[in-house]
Amino acid sequence: MHGYKMSTIYDFRILFITVSLIEVSNNNLVLNKTTEDTLTSDHLQYQTSPVETPTIKIHYTILSLPSYGHLFLTKPGVKEPWKLKMGSVFTQEDIGNKFIKYKLLRKSYSAINDTFYFKVASTGVATKPQVFSVIHIPVVTGAMIEVEKLHVLEGGQTEVNKGCLYVKTPTTETIIFNVTDQPQHGVLRLMNSALTGIEKDYPVSFSNKDIEEKRLLYIHDDSEHNKDKIRFTAFAEDSDDDFVYYGTLHIGVTMENDNPPVRSVDKIFFVQINGERKLTSKDLRYDDLDIDSKPTDIQYTRRGIPNGALFHTDSLDTQVFQFTQDDLDEERLLFRHNGPSYGKAVLWITDGQFYVTGILEIQASDPFINVTRNTGLIVQRGDTGCITTGNLSVETNVGLSMNDLTFKVVSRPRYGELTINGNVVHQFRYRDLELSLLEYENDNNPSFSDSFQFLAFVEEVSVDGIFNIQVFPESFWESLQVLSNKTIYVDEGKAEVIDPASLNIAHTNINPANISYIITLGPQMGYIRVNENSTHHNMKTSNKTSIRRFTQALINEGVIEYVQTKSNVSYDYFIFDVTNGITTMRGLQFTISIISNVILLRTRNITVVEGGETSLTLGEVNVANPYYNDWISEYLVIEEPKHGYLTNSKLPGSKLLTFSLFQLKSGLIHYTHDGTETTRDWFTVVAKAATLHKESAPSSIHVTITPVNDETPHLINNTGLEVWEGSLATITNHHLAAGDDDSGPNDIVFDISALSNGYVALKNDTKTPIEKFSQDDINRGLVIFVHTGESAGGFRIQVSDGFNKDSPPRVHSYCQGAEANSGSE
Repeated sequence: MHGYKMSTIYDFRILFITVSLIEVSNNNLVLNKTTEDTLTSDHLQYQTSPVETPTIKIHYTILSLPSYGHLFLTKPGVKEPWKLKMGSVFTQEDIGNKFIKYKLLRKSYSAINDTFYFKVASTGVATKPQVFSVIHIPVVTGAMIEVEKLHVLEGGQTEVNKGCLYVKTPTTETIIFNVTDQPQHGVLRLMNSALTGIEKDYPVSFSNKDIEEKRLLYIHDDSEHNKDKIRFTAFAEDSDDDFVYYGTLHIGVTMENDNPPVRSVDKIFFVQINGERKLTSKDLRYDDLDIDSKPTDIQYTRRGIPNGALFHTDSLDTQVFQFTQDDLDEERLLFRHNGPSYGKAVLWITDGQFYVTGILEIQASDPFINVTRNTGLIVQRGDTGCITTGNLSVETNVGLSMNDLTFKVVSRPRYGELTINGNVVHQFRYRDLELSLLEYENDNNPSFSDSFQFLAFVEEVSVDGIFNIQVFPESFWESLQVLSNKTIYVDEGKAEVIDPASLNIAHTNINPANISYIITLGPQMGYIRVNENSTHHNMKTSNKTSIRRFTQALINEGVIEYVQTKSNVSYDYFIFDVTNGITTMRGLQFTISIISNVILLRTRNITVVEGGETSLTLGEVNVANPYYNDWISEYLVIEEPKHGYLTNSKLPGSKLLTFSLFQLKSGLIHYTHDGTETTRDWFTVVAKAATLHKESAPSSIHVTITPVNDETPHLINNTGLEVWEGSLATITNHHLAAGDDDSGPNDIVFDISALSNGYVALKNDTKTPIEKFSQDDINRGLVIFVHTGESAGGFRIQVSDGFNKDSPPRVHSYCQGAEANSGSE
């Protein structure tokens, strides 16, 4: 052993302990008649336990910001405080050093309860989201503030008046109310100043003057909600006044009975032949959607029952002909079978105002018990899961009620226990399932499955079964990942494979065969199928209908196809959910771009002012299918405009019959109107894809021309008028008429002056002279001339359309007697 040194073996023991974050303090920050204050450790403090961590290593992350103020972080040597945002981080040391400050946005004259959410983290540990509150106590103010509950009838409307909402300060006339939260069960409406029409629904702001003028209304949406609210911020319109008030207008809704009873449980009532059983709300139920209705308000009246009778459990000798939903809920009714095995009982149901009719089907048979639902349970490893009637239920005609039904656990779970209220059980009642009391607790074993065998029995009948439990580790509850969801292109009338490059949703721990797609809205221009050569024969459909379910594994195999069926369309899609049986993504959309045999154009009408011009863009002319976007080389004008032309804005006066896609995208292509008195025009184009040797189907662009009143009215007739001395005569359009290419008869007005020996009046008021009339008045025979004085005379006229006047004025002559005298100056 000489020359050798014995080695020494040392044992090092490492003890791992669980560290947790403990809330030491979380007390409200109170702003007493002030607008800002500092957070201290008395307000907010967390510490790790059992080993304390340095405060600089305890980090706060802001999850949501306060509504009425800001949080600031001030550091020594930094001039401006840093305003904290969503995701900002500060430490317990910052709080201890009084570096965190809360400040109101504006000085408030109302009490405020503000909050922000945060989480705390240190090495290896983090809290769930926590909340911190800031309480503001306002100063006493001379402002008049009135905020009282507003009352309205269900489905009705009411004025928001000064009695329920009004704010006024001694220094400011106008108060502006900004609506920060609109009502959820109604409409806030602002009427116009005349109270004859709606100015705006859901106004974002209104004033105290609007309230004074009775312009503000609340209209309830007739839903079954008996309360609503409107949150607002009131502030002075004068920017020099710092007044601000945060408030909530509460709305109380007086409900009405406006809904009839509706059946919510409709099933056959099973009973043993010549036996008896309780009739309960599990067999027969009507609900009233009016929220203030009670089960005692819903009353049933029955006629004779062909195969039995109803009795009250407190008086089994007297038949019951009237009962309530409350009697069914409390299991006070007993049915006794007698007679035929099948029968129907006619029921009249009322809530005191509305009546409906219902049928109760009754089936008598030999004793039976069946398992009607056994879906099993999915539970996280090491966690608990609740077993309810949604997982396990039976149906029987034995026993007075389902409460008599018992489940005996014949074979216990291997990797967990069944418990009720934390106690291990070996049998349970159906009632425990209904009340969600039964739980399976997994013992954290690595097995992915568990089960227990049960025997369900009541009196002399029983049925057995196995309840399966799937157990997955925590990672299986992580979200599914969308690796690809891309548009596919399919030729018109052809099929295209939906492959993983276009649709692939995965989970790290889930086999693609267990990731299922469920189509909730199928494609409209084709259908989804399994490839005709696929070996999955059980999934194939006929009549060109889409399959509704498939897996990621089938997509990976390349056997899922979209088949296009309709012509001259460019787009299709389907909506789907995807699940791994644990987590689900809902409402996803998969898009299909259809390469039509014919290039289709999507055009939109344009509007231009008479004599003006407007540009064409891709919004007015474009291919319907994006696939062809890069193939279009030029557009050809195959039908030119009738009242204008297409031009290149860089070449004024040019008239185009072709233009490029680049010119269109650059906004260089303009339509120019020729200034004629027209209101409509159109032209037709085709798109050319030279490389593909294709042209699109022709498509027309219609032009609406906004007229401009630029034409001068002119006289058409001025023939003079025959009138008897001292009498009157109608001036017709044969005597006097004017025309205008862009004005109607009502717009053409005659101004008269320098009358001699008479005057012009309207037929319905011959004694009142007028100084103007329209061509429409003449056409309708309303204008007359009343003669007075000498035999010869006239009046000067000038014609106008409201914008343009003729020149020079004219004279319309008249004469006494039968001889006409006409002329003009």
